[in-house]
Amino acid sequence: MRITTSLLALAALLPLFACSTSGTADPMSAAEAALQSGDSSKAVSLLEGHIATLDKTSSTYREATILLCSALAEKKPAEAKDALLKLVEAQPTGVTPKDFKDVQSYLQTHEHYSVAVDLMDAGLKRWKDDPTMNEVKDALVAKIKGAGDAEAMAKLKGLGYM
Repeated sequence: MRITTSLLALAALLPLFACSTSGTADPMSAAEAALQSGDSSKAVSLLEGHIATLDKTSSTYREATILLCSALAEKKPAEAKDALLKLVEAQPTGVTPKDFKDVQSYLQTHEHYSVAVDLMDAGLKRWKDDPTMNEVKDALVAKIKGAGDAEAMAKLKGLGYM
């Protein structure tokens, strides 16, 4: 009886012990923290390994890929755009205009306007009457006008947005 009671007490403490000694953070939380602190390279590294282990139909895969796109936006904007468009193919009903808006925000922050125009155009073709995508368009057009990015302005004009 005494051994059984001791084993039960030990079994009850094991989850607490495992949590306090693991030292490994959830890859999504660690990547988000890295991105928020400005370390997009670390975020990309954490997310690429994590995404490889996920089911491509899961919501966690979608969330991790959106976060990866945001991290890629700083140094590899074309890869960010491509990853988001591939996610749309993998989960056509899972990706939302808000996801496009989130990635757009990072592309604009890092002044990758030409790639942002490509992504905006893809989003508007998918959700042409969506208010979120129209907000994205209006904000991007204003940002590009303010920045004076000739390449992005020419792209906007060529696509009929200016």
